[in-house]
Amino acid sequence: MDAIERNDLDDLRSELGDLLLQVVFHAQLANEKSQFNFEDVAKSISDKLIVRHPHVFADAVFANDDERQQAWEQAKAEEREKNNMLTNKAAY
Repeated sequence: MDAIERNDLDDLRSELGDLLLQVVFHAQLANEKSQFNFEDVAKSISDKLIVRHPHVFADAVFANDDERQQAWEQAKAEEREKNNMLTNKAAY
């Protein structure tokens, strides 16, 4: 945030590199345990963006920002419910 607020693009590039290292590192650790891999991480965020932004990636049209925000909140609530169901199912 500091680099963004200071508009220091060199520092931001470096910080983003540090963040990317963490993503790649943890994905590799998970891959070595046959849990998931980097491609799964990329697909996860891609799928999330598509679901949460149908006005960008599909044909959804919202009358105003409030309607768009409500749809976004609904998508997130449905994701939470799905995740809760999967968590509860895994507990059995």
